[in-house]
Amino acid sequence: MRLPFTQEQFFGVFESYNTAVFPMQILLALIGCAMIICVLMYRSRITGFLLGCVWIWTGFAYHIMFFTRINKAAFIFGAAFIAQGVLFIILAYRNQFLFVYRKDTVKRISSFFILFGLVLCNYSVAPFSRSALPSKRFFTARTTLCPCLTTVPMTDAVSA
Repeated sequence: MRLPFTQEQFFGVFESYNTAVFPMQILLALIGCAMIICVLMYRSRITGFLLGCVWIWTGFAYHIMFFTRINKAAFIFGAAFIAQGVLFIILAYRNQFLFVYRKDTVKRISSFFILFGLVLCNYSVAPFSRSALPSKRFFTARTTLCPCLTTVPMTDAVSA
């Protein structure tokens, strides 16, 4: 399958996004950490509300405002993220979400992926993939936090 954009364009979108929204990435990472704490404290309503807010942010701020520059299908992705975010907030308001941390092997593995998405992927993967990247600009502090990483911790939060 051939993508409608080049690797350079893809990383360029990350650079544009991260430069434009900085320091919002820090707040989003803190919200991710808050969600983990809320799950551990059995605060499903707050977790669902935060999840919905992050999903709406990703749909609008990343997909619609930036990713559409290289892929027009991102309008569909953005609309889907926004619709899901609104649904998450409605379900949280109605108290129809249940986020529970089970202490089993599957959840321990999931917890690793949450940690990987929030912390390790931002700082440890890039040096290992240096040869695969088109330029060193990807390694600047403002571009290592990318919105695609939202999917890893947030998807795990939903898959309880």
